[in-house]
Amino acid sequence: MKRNLFLMVLLTLLLIAPVFAQSATYEDSIQYVNQRQWRSRWHAWGTCVDFDDSGPFYTYKFAGSTVHEWVWYSPPVTDQEGGHFVYTLKGPTATVHGGVISYTSPYSGLTVYEVWSGSLTFAGFVEGNPVFDGGWLNQWGFVYGPDPILQYPYRIDMGGGWWLVGFSTYAYGSDYANAVTNSPSGNYPGGAFWTLALSPPHVP
Repeated sequence: MKRNLFLMVLLTLLLIAPVFAQSATYEDSIQYVNQRQWRSRWHAWGTCVDFDDSGPFYTYKFAGSTVHEWVWYSPPVTDQEGGHFVYTLKGPTATVHGGVISYTSPYSGLTVYEVWSGSLTFAGFVEGNPVFDGGWLNQWGFVYGPDPILQYPYRIDMGGGWWLVGFSTYAYGSDYANAVTNSPSGNYPGGAFWTLALSPPHVP
């Protein structure tokens, strides 16, 4: 799938029966996705924007009770490490195990470290293609080292040399309007989006 992350990420995925006898790959499936993002390079804390990341570019590989996805970025990044997501299927829920992705940002020239979490809801297959219609993924972007105020003027100090420079949620729905509705509240203060942004499962 295509995503505007700290660039635009392309992700992929989907479900129905939680167990498959053999591997099957589904290319360019249509998903309806709303990305709600805060980027400290451009946006002050408390300001988020929405992007329509829907489209026929989500590819998933089902294998047993797992779904596999490989993440890449546009514009291209250099020195990428990581990006193989594995989703564990349990009933209609697919929980992501994304590890950490790192790359050199084409915008700042710094190494960005991403942490992912979240789960999606599988609705089944439509005309042979998998469909997700609920849940969301969380994406945190960090840099490490001296204060990156010149590259990321609105960064958040997370301690230990780590700086939060961006956060996104990718909410799925039965159509784009539903995906927007499914997104965590971006109201500030008090919205769930901002609580999540400051609650990563771990730093890289």
